Amino acid sequence: MNFFTNVTSNVTKAVDFVVEKNRKAALVNRIRIVIKNERENAARSYVSLGKYYFDNLRDAQNEETEALCKSVEVSNQRIKKAFQKLDEITTPEIDDDDACEDCSANCDCCLCYDDSDEAKQNGPLTDDFDLDSSIIDKANDSGTASDEAAKEPDEEAADDESVIPLL
Repeated sequence: MNFFTNVTSNVTKAVDFVVEKNRKAALVNRIRIVIKNERENAARSYVSLGKYYFDNLRDAQNEETEALCKSVEVSNQRIKKAFQKLDEITTPEIDDDDACEDCSANCDCCLCYDDSDEAKQNGPLTDDFDLDSSIIDKANDSGTASDEAAKEPDEEAADDESVIPLL
């Protein structure tokens, strides 16, 4: 009888050890999830704070923040230009004699016309910078344009020293 009691006691200790280890692992995983969620919340808050600063508190005298603001502006311009190029490529061509040929015409039918105050202040977007056509060329050469376009910004970001690392 002593043998069975001894075996039972050892099995019970082993089961208790496994249960405690699983309980601890579950607690560690829950804490890691909390940490991950809080990091994501902080990142969203930083983004919101940055947008608020960019829109409302921008200081042209502060060289450090002004460089970041200029970077945001350039990125937004490149995104806008890329969307225009995407629309240009994906929309079917229409031979319409009524469409204006002059981009500065005030007709609302030309894709280049933008009536917003921002567009009037900044002037035409196409004069500010050139779209990197290597992305478009690579996309035309391969069958998977979205894969190539997705790979290109990562390669540029690795070379760019002004990229801000996320925490």
